[in-house]
Amino acid sequence: MSLLGKELGDLQRRLPERKMTLSTVLRIACQSSQAIQDLHQAGFIHRDIKQALPRATGTIAAHGSCRAV
Repeated sequence: MSLLGKELGDLQRRLPERKMTLSTVLRIACQSSQAIQDLHQAGFIHRDIKQALPRATGTIAAHGSCRAV
């Protein structure tokens, strides 16, 4: 499975002086929450969600940690 976008942690490390706007943070949080909900509705759980996993596109990385329920 290919990964989409850059990891947020990588962006923060490379651009420490740049702050994300509140609207950007909320957009990424909402998109990440939707991605987790979509996984759950498909019958999977993500067993390793952590701060570094969301991508700038709002997707969730590390699908290898997903298991069917």
